[in-house]
Amino acid sequence: VFRFGSHGVSHIRLTELAPEDFRHEILYSKERIEEKVGQKVTAFSFPYGRGNNALVQSLNDVGYRFVVSQGKG
Repeated sequence: VFRFGSHGVSHIRLTELAPEDFRHEILYSKERIEEKVGQKVTAFSFPYGRGNNALVQSLNDVGYRFVVSQGKG
């Protein structure tokens, strides 16, 4: 069984974006993958391994259930 996760649309440092911009990155990526593969996307991997609390909350709000990161946090 294969499962697909998201990584954002443009592989940009999400922690440097305004909330409305990182929300677009995480939501549009999720919707496009779901459309293409026909299954729900519930996993997200932070570009450059970095995230923050605001990003985690937005990921949860749009339907992601777990996140992959590197380093602290």
